[in-house]
Amino acid sequence: MGKHFQGIMVPVLTPFDINGEIAINEFKEHLLFLLEHQVDSLLIPSGTGEFANLTFEQKRQLIKAAADTIKKRVPLVALISDCSTANVLELLKMAQEEGADEVMLTPPYYSRIDQRAILTFYQTIADKAKVPLWIYQQPGETKLSLDPETVMALSKHPNICGIKVACGDDFFYFTNLVHTMKGDPEFSVLNGEDYCTLPSYCVGGDGSVSSIANVIPGELAGIWSAHNQKDYEKAMALQDRIMEYCTFLEMVDTGAYQSACKTALREMGLYSTNKVSRPFVEVLPQEEMNIIKRIKEMNQS
Repeated sequence: MGKHFQGIMVPVLTPFDINGEIAINEFKEHLLFLLEHQVDSLLIPSGTGEFANLTFEQKRQLIKAAADTIKKRVPLVALISDCSTANVLELLKMAQEEGADEVMLTPPYYSRIDQRAILTFYQTIADKAKVPLWIYQQPGETKLSLDPETVMALSKHPNICGIKVACGDDFFYFTNLVHTMKGDPEFSVLNGEDYCTLPSYCVGGDGSVSSIANVIPGELAGIWSAHNQKDYEKAMALQDRIMEYCTFLEMVDTGAYQSACKTALREMGLYSTNKVSRPFVEVLPQEEMNIIKRIKEMNQS
């Protein structure tokens, strides 16, 4: 057998209307836009989709709407993270009921626990899950990190299928984990940092969970394809273009990067606002104007 998954998974944004309610029709149109550009999987809800700020019912609403729209064309992955095992189990149950094909889980993001407790946490959820479970390594947000040995131990569980690695500028963790897991032909290791998309493929990564793909899905699908076809000139050109988008959409100064991405999608006619859920705040007008300017320039290049 080959890897459980390879390709581009998009952690989909959550659009809000002027009153702060989920703009469900815009959400569905965005999903269709992503599918048209041949992405390989969709993560809903997601950290990029402001998961931690949403109510339980809002998460249910998004998963159900996504399942109804995607119709099994690509895997629907649901983020089920929470601070307690009991709450995670409730989210797991809900995600499965509403049509998620797979689930993803960070370590609990409040308690300081050791590797044995992290191992037990994941094993407990995997034992109860009826769908494949992704590990999500995200120490910047959770303050907890899975040792490579812990990941290897978890990979032996028949219901744990892979890991998303979002470690900021710690690219060594990713390369070391790819090296550690290279003997497991069915466990997928995905990169979660857009700045190192192509390097992550070159060291043996199985694909990306890409926030920037919300705006430029074609570029992310294209760089994965170019890498697989060994067209490195094209792949390097696409990496440079992805990095350009990162500079004004992900590396923002005055508000949440989600607001910056929503500004871009508003200019593209997919979203009606760039609103984000609290405690996030929108980018300020001066930065918003710069994003609009840069989007127009990039669309002309």
